[in-house]
Amino acid sequence: MTHDTDTPRLAHGLPSDGRIDLLAPQAPVHTLSCPPGQTLELVVLEGCIWLTHEGWPTDHFLKPAQHWSVMGPALLHLSAEGKQAARLHWRLAGAAAPVPPAGSPQGLVPAA
Repeated sequence: MTHDTDTPRLAHGLPSDGRIDLLAPQAPVHTLSCPPGQTLELVVLEGCIWLTHEGWPTDHFLKPAQHWSVMGPALLHLSAEGKQAARLHWRLAGAAAPVPPAGSPQGLVPAA
């Protein structure tokens, strides 16, 4: 993952303009939407995350310090894998990519 040098950083080296979310173990699957023309970047901070990209044939399992990014449009489904909670840092990058507030259609929300 590349970042410009003028972007403020958090202690773990990630841009401060993203969000950190906790995924509880055995909680419902959540969705994360990436609009067209933007890139969704995420990194696992702790635990293991199961992730699937809608329309792709394979699932992904990400462990701490693993990065993952995708260009929009994209709809992701993710959850903590196993009996341990997982924490992830994510952000939208690209033209006019503010991080949406929690519960918004582009935020991390429980899947219906």
